Amino acid sequence: MGIKTYRNSGKNEDPQANLKRDSVIAGLYTTAVNADFILWWLTIGTTLILNAQLFGFVGFSVFAGVHWIVDFSGYSLVGLIIFKSQRFWSKHITRGITIFCVVVFIDFGIYFMGSALWSLISTVI
Repeated sequence: MGIKTYRNSGKNEDPQANLKRDSVIAGLYTTAVNADFILWWLTIGTTLILNAQLFGFVGFSVFAGVHWIVDFSGYSLVGLIIFKSQRFWSKHITRGITIFCVVVFIDFGIYFMGSALWSLISTVI
């Protein structure tokens, strides 16, 4: 993923193509393919729902409503900050952020492959 990000970092998308995309569909797709989303709902999310159900339908409704409001507010704030800060993002800064993300991706990949290999070796020995 890090290598692919690095290779695609210099490519520019057609600005008209971005206007044609449906943001709701893009958001649903991004959420659906996010492994953390599934893991979160299988663990923490399920526990929160079960605890909210102890207070009946009202408890669950309050939990769901507050959860959605917090998500929407947080994502809106991040989107607004990114949108308003675009004038400060030079090509140099964008390149630096991309390289930082590539390094993090590659480091995580090395760490996860190394820990899996270490686990495999330690179970064999």
